[in-house]
Amino acid sequence: MTDKKRDKHRYVRVVIDGQRCTMEPREAEALISSAPIEADAYPLQDVWLTRAEFEALPEFQGVVK
Repeated sequence: MTDKKRDKHRYVRVVIDGQRCTMEPREAEALISSAPIEADAYPLQDVWLTRAEFEALPEFQGVVK
């Protein structure tokens, strides 16, 4: 495994009502398990980022795109 790959961590991109938000996997699991609708309604995608890349995302600053 390369150093770059080792520095990356798994995050999950969730689409909610057409808005996307990238979050920690445990947060995505909690969101989906508490959702009032079927879990299939939330498309998920694994995203591999460094912690700095994750913290630089607009949604990390409270802005959902």
